[in-house]
Amino acid sequence: MDEEKKLDFAITVDSGNREFEESLEDLRPEGGESFEGVVRKNLKKHFEACTSAESAAEKAVGFVPILTWLPKYPFGEYFIYDVMGGITTGVMHLPQGIAYAILSGVHPIYGLYSSFFPPLFYMLFGTSHHVSIGSFSVVALMTGIANDKLMTKYASMGDAFELSGIEVVTTLTFTLGLCQLFTALLRLEFLTAYFSDALVAGFTTASAIHVFAAQIDDILGIALPKSAGPGYLFRRAFDLLIRLPETNAATFALSACAMIILYFGKEYFSPLVDRLLPVKVPIPYELIVTVLATVACFCLDLDTAYNVPIVGEIPTGLAPPTVPRMDIFFDCLANSIGIAIVTIAIHISMAKMLARTKNYEIDESQELYALSFTSILSSFFSVYPMSTALGRTMVMVESGTRTQLSSVFSSALVLVVILWLGPLFRTLPMCLLASVIIMALRSMFLKFSDLPRLWRISKYDFFIWVVSFSATCFIDVMEGLFVSIVFAILTVVFRTQWPRWHVLSPTKATHSVCVFRFESPLLFTNVENFKKSLRKALLTWNLHNPGMRLEYLVFDCSAISYIDVMGANALKEMCQEIVEKELTVFVAGAKVGVKEVLGASSFFKTVSTDFFLPSVGAVAEGIKMQKKLAASIGNENATVTHGETEGLVTAVPNGNGTVSSEDLVTTV
Repeated sequence: MDEEKKLDFAITVDSGNREFEESLEDLRPEGGESFEGVVRKNLKKHFEACTSAESAAEKAVGFVPILTWLPKYPFGEYFIYDVMGGITTGVMHLPQGIAYAILSGVHPIYGLYSSFFPPLFYMLFGTSHHVSIGSFSVVALMTGIANDKLMTKYASMGDAFELSGIEVVTTLTFTLGLCQLFTALLRLEFLTAYFSDALVAGFTTASAIHVFAAQIDDILGIALPKSAGPGYLFRRAFDLLIRLPETNAATFALSACAMIILYFGKEYFSPLVDRLLPVKVPIPYELIVTVLATVACFCLDLDTAYNVPIVGEIPTGLAPPTVPRMDIFFDCLANSIGIAIVTIAIHISMAKMLARTKNYEIDESQELYALSFTSILSSFFSVYPMSTALGRTMVMVESGTRTQLSSVFSSALVLVVILWLGPLFRTLPMCLLASVIIMALRSMFLKFSDLPRLWRISKYDFFIWVVSFSATCFIDVMEGLFVSIVFAILTVVFRTQWPRWHVLSPTKATHSVCVFRFESPLLFTNVENFKKSLRKALLTWNLHNPGMRLEYLVFDCSAISYIDVMGANALKEMCQEIVEKELTVFVAGAKVGVKEVLGASSFFKTVSTDFFLPSVGAVAEGIKMQKKLAASIGNENATVTHGETEGLVTAVPNGNGTVSSEDLVTTV
């Protein structure tokens, strides 16, 4: 009779579900293969093109995507949009190319070359429809820093080693392409995942500070001594303060007028025009102020009468192709690594964002090849390192561009200036170029407004932004990028070693249940924190439920993506400790890989597989059913016990496996 009154109850996964699970084919990603299998597969990817002429031709066409999409190009639907978008983008290329050439430390004509060749080369190899390849402020700044560093080094060798700035930057472009090609060959595009939005935003915002500092002397018309190295911004700020009385009033007035036109035109006049017209018409304010300033300087003779610095003679025609200087190859290679990291991170993130927005796909691996081929080929045509320009790309999108065929028309416009109109810009004031650059930085400075939102959403992302900005701003660009990457990687370690955890405590519907959720892979780095947090969770549960006896502990493993040997041993140790306290342990939501490691570590001798359920909801439903059954036979104190599951009652919840707010509430 006593045996009849005793309730031995177990909640298990029914045999039908087990048979279904066993019948499933184990479709594993590459990570589940042997090392030899992964190596073999990657070698096959690289060399399968050599197996036949047909596969070689197919592979070659894959490297030149334009051969695939151009024959299918819908001229009637896309052509007019690409023409208008190309001309609009070309108009922006002109002042930006000239301005960023100065920032790179070379003559303005090379800025026009850098706006002509790269878009055409990228059109052949790229898969993104909308990115605008060419001059970009951050990359131009990094190029200028590297240029100054190498020129200073080789100048110390005397006249025996002749070197020009354009020779340095073209060799930088060549080595940049090799770095990008190396990344593509090794299929390292996954590394861009380490460049979070917060890191890129902090780095580019700090880089904008450096760009601003590099232009302030041209804005004021004063000569500042060159400074470089960690913390050089402080020296530059000091030099600026003591030379403020030397400000050229005419230069400053011209700069102020240009910036006022650019600001009010973009902020107030363009929105008004957009409201009045049925379609958006991008107004090329940069080109407008460039032409106005050039005409004003010519008519008023500002360069001689008021000492306003001007660009000077701009030669016509394309320079003949030249081979990069191989005798400075290794010095340029060391400096181009940082530039390569920035160009890849910005380009891939921008291309992916536009593809997602415009509902098409890009090939990330091919994008790396496209960047590398563009850089290597451009280096033979006097081009400084280029990248995707954020502002110009958005203008390209807003102007209705459909494909990269628009690059033909933007480059054609630039070619007209190179061949015939270049001399007309002889009297272009240098301060105007600085004004264009500074106003182009406004969108980067506005990223400071992201900080309150980042603080609310993720403290880790907030600190990545702050550290990336601070290191880049107060040390230097290259060193700051390195510090930013290291810190971002460290935050991954921090999140794993000190993860979040939660305790779910019961309401009336599910008495005596404590659900513990650990939100991280369970690894050797955090097993001690896991044990401490679990003991703290049990203490917290008892504090929040005075007078109530804890009967069930549920490990919610849904957030544990993988587990190592030490993690499995820690989980087994804690389960043994809990079972000794006469508590029943359930494991909910464990992944297949987690179960495999637990099985190999003899964990199931402590907690049977019968106590593994697909979700916390399944456990909650089963426990409620147990309570109802226990109450119906007058044994409300009956509990599930480990080691007594064979031949016992099986209860399978019929619900959807979720837990409502009536069942469990978060207390920690």
